[in-house]
Amino acid sequence: MKKLKMTVFCIMAIVYILCACEKQSSSKEKEKEEKKTSAQEVYYYQYEDHRVFLGQKIEEAVMVLGDAYEYFEAPSCAAQGMDMFYYYQNLTVRANEIEGEKVVTEISFKNDTVATPEGIRISSSYADVVGKYGSEYRRNGTAIEYIMGNVMLMFDMKDGKVAAIVYQYK
Repeated sequence: MKKLKMTVFCIMAIVYILCACEKQSSSKEKEKEEKKTSAQEVYYYQYEDHRVFLGQKIEEAVMVLGDAYEYFEAPSCAAQGMDMFYYYQNLTVRANEIEGEKVVTEISFKNDTVATPEGIRISSSYADVVGKYGSEYRRNGTAIEYIMGNVMLMFDMKDGKVAAIVYQYK
């Protein structure tokens, strides 16, 4: 009888642990998806009434930005396959193939005629950046990096001013 009770107890304990692990795993997957969504909601480039964001299909981004671009591709150093560059007048969009989809993996500003949705542009001050994005950033050389999920927004600083702005898929 004691062996039966002990066996039942062990089985119940194992079932409980397995259920807890599965719940934790699905919770982590849900958290990753929420971070991905929230990163896309926070870190994006606004063009007219449309958003271009990292992880977006490149065809959708091109529909938003238009056909006035120069195209170049080369074997990727950082990813497998090809780096696909779309050079627009004021920004460069890079795409890579991830899980069978060609998606936006980087958006780089070329000049001060474009800005983040918060109004930060090349030539904005360090104080403006921190005022809009906060002091929770990582310093990397001359750059300050805001990271959310698998998205990074980087401001390279020179003499207290923004010298470059890059959205990058990590």
